[in-house]
Amino acid sequence: SGACAAAGGHRTGGSCSVEEREPVEWLGPKACFEIEGEVLEMCLEHEVVTPHEITEIWEHRWGVRYASRIRFAAPEGSPNRWLQPRLDNVLLSPAVTRLESTVGSVCLPLAGILREYGGLPPPQVEVMLKQRAQQIADK
Repeated sequence: SGACAAAGGHRTGGSCSVEEREPVEWLGPKACFEIEGEVLEMCLEHEVVTPHEITEIWEHRWGVRYASRIRFAAPEGSPNRWLQPRLDNVLLSPAVTRLESTVGSVCLPLAGILREYGGLPPPQVEVMLKQRAQQIADK
């Protein structure tokens, strides 16, 4: 559970490694998400963020289709099973929030993006994803 809290975001298997893509370590807030048993990190722009705000980034800025259908598991001991999208806050690293989707494999594309870009600030991820899409369109 503290896997993503290690200095530089290192994790076994490289899922949370930052150095491969960016020499400067992100010093801002981070969240760790569990998708299908794998813990992946995401840099956040703010320390207080709701599931709705995060899914807005994923769906509208990063292009993860149907991200708004992803559910965020509530922490152990919580009266609810799931976080309320607009009311509850996502816990910061080293806490890990489990993600699930009621619709197919919505979490799988997100996992790929977080694996590759999770150690970068969301605006930088957005720029890189747009550049990648443009490169694919140019081929």
